[in-house]
Amino acid sequence: MTIQTDQRPRADYRVLAPEALRALRPLGDSPQQSPLDSGLSLLVQLRVSQVNGCAFCCALHADQARRARESQHRLDVLAA
Repeated sequence: MTIQTDQRPRADYRVLAPEALRALRPLGDSPQQSPLDSGLSLLVQLRVSQVNGCAFCCALHADQARRARESQHRLDVLAA
């Protein structure tokens, strides 16, 4: 199964590898429990996804950051 993100279909890891995602869940939850503000926490999750090379996660976390009103400028320069 795939999900549509920005006109390109991507693999839906929730369907393809649910056990792997369950194992990663605690890592994804930890930024919310940190003293970082929520915007910075979302940027951290996005940057980790960039480093890991996971297009699905990059798209997911970029969308989450946009919904949380993270500035486009900070998203644009995140990799730098």
